[in-house]
Amino acid sequence: MIIWGSTHLRSEIDKGEFFCPSCKGPAPFAKKRVRKFFTLYFIPVIPLSIAGEYVECERCKSKYEPDVLSYNPNKMIPPKGVEINSLGQAFRILELPDKTTVNAAKQAYRQLIKEYHPDKVASLGRELREVAERRTLELNLALDYIQEHCS
Repeated sequence: MIIWGSTHLRSEIDKGEFFCPSCKGPAPFAKKRVRKFFTLYFIPVIPLSIAGEYVECERCKSKYEPDVLSYNPNKMIPPKGVEINSLGQAFRILELPDKTTVNAAKQAYRQLIKEYHPDKVASLGRELREVAERRTLELNLALDYIQEHCS
C-alpha cells in the first residue's frame, strides 16, 4: 500500500525590522513563504506550488500581507491641498455646523471614520482605497485642528 498526499511547509525568506501596526512601533519581522508539497509516506518529496507569503512580527506574532513592509509612518505628511486653516473648514470636513462642541466633533469623527476607513474599502480596489486614505487623513487633521483650537 502506498500512502501519498500533500502538505504545506513554511520557509523564512527574509528578516529585518519594520513598523508593526499592532506593536505601534519598530519591531523585528520574518517574511515567510508557504509552499505546497507532494508527500509520499508523509515525507515532502516534490514542491508543487507557492501558496503565499506573509510577514510575521517576531515580537507580537501578528501576521500581515507583505505590503506592510513598505509602510512608513513618518511619510504620513498631508498631500497637497489637505490643509486646515480655520475652524469653519474643520467643521465642514466633519460635516458639522460652524459652532459645535469638541465632543460633538469627536462623535461626528467616529461616525465618519467608520464609513471612510481604508480597511473597509480595501477589497473594492486600489482607487477607492486611495480616496478613503485621503478622506481619513482629512478627518484626522480636522479633528486635531478642532481639539487644538477649541480647548
